[in-house]
Amino acid sequence: MSALIDLEDLKTRLGFDFTYDDAALTLILAEAQDHVLTYVVAAADKWTADTLPARIRSAIIITAARLYANRDEDGEILTPAIKRLLRRDRKPVVA
Repeated sequence: MSALIDLEDLKTRLGFDFTYDDAALTLILAEAQDHVLTYVVAAADKWTADTLPARIRSAIIITAARLYANRDEDGEILTPAIKRLLRRDRKPVVA
């Protein structure tokens, strides 16, 4: 899947004005997008950068910021708050 949020958008939202960590931020952004879209599933394959809902965009950016800030820590990637943000877009799973 192609990137739904570009690096410059992420850096603008986070207030980053440096370039020395662009390679790491690019990888983290891709990882964050993968985690969020895997959790949501519902319409993830139909979204583009132009049609991505704001709440999904926010969830990806928040997740990327957390991954960047906590690079040396293990832990839950998607926090309960992020999962609540994504709840209405999540495809129900039948057990």
